[in-house]
Amino acid sequence: MKKKIVAAEVILWVTALVAISDINWGGFFWCFSLMILGFLAFLAVDAEEKRKRTEAEKAKKKKDRVFQMWLRI
Repeated sequence: MKKKIVAAEVILWVTALVAISDINWGGFFWCFSLMILGFLAFLAVDAEEKRKRTEAEKAKKKKDRVFQMWLRI
C-alpha cells in the first residue's frame, strides 16, 4: 500500500513541476493539494502498520512470558 502511495506522490510531483514550468498555477495548486492528501494517507498507513507491528510484538512477549512461567512450574 505504501508503495502505491509513494508512486502516486512521485507522479504528482512531476505533474506539479510541469505545471510550474508552464506557469499554470491552478494545476500546480491542484497537484499540491493532492500531494498533501497523499502524504497524509501515507502517514495514516504507516501509523496503522506500526500499530499492528507493536500489537504483534506485545502478543509475542506475553506468549513468551506465559511459556516461561509454565517452564518454571
